[in-house]
Amino acid sequence: MALLENAIRLDQMLHAFMFTLIGIPVLYSGDEIGQENDNSYHMDPLKAEDSRYLLRGDFSWSNAEKRNEPGAVPNRLFTFIKQLEQIRADTAVFDSSAQVQCIDTGDDHVLGISRSLHGQHLLAFFNFSDQIDGNHSASG
Repeated sequence: MALLENAIRLDQMLHAFMFTLIGIPVLYSGDEIGQENDNSYHMDPLKAEDSRYLLRGDFSWSNAEKRNEPGAVPNRLFTFIKQLEQIRADTAVFDSSAQVQCIDTGDDHVLGISRSLHGQHLLAFFNFSDQIDGNHSASG
């Protein structure tokens, strides 16, 4: 269960990161419900050598239905992305004319981004470490 919770946290963080950047956030079909990779492409000789098919499996309509079930993983991801969309739509600092820059956080595992527009500021920090408590592994 801890691995699943960490995967959800990372997925949400990556979507939040994407929504913080300049331009239009693009979701690939299934991202909004946490669609898993599809390894079945290995069975098709025409696709087997092209790893792009890992992310191009059939859309999971059964998981799409779970986006309405409170607490289900698809619901948690779908709801989170909808919240990001609303924040971005309602907050002036996400306007395309905002100044956007990376911030040196002093930590190789943490990416900082600032957005500024008309006196409004957003500071966003994204922890790409495999540790949540700030203590990085010896390899990281």
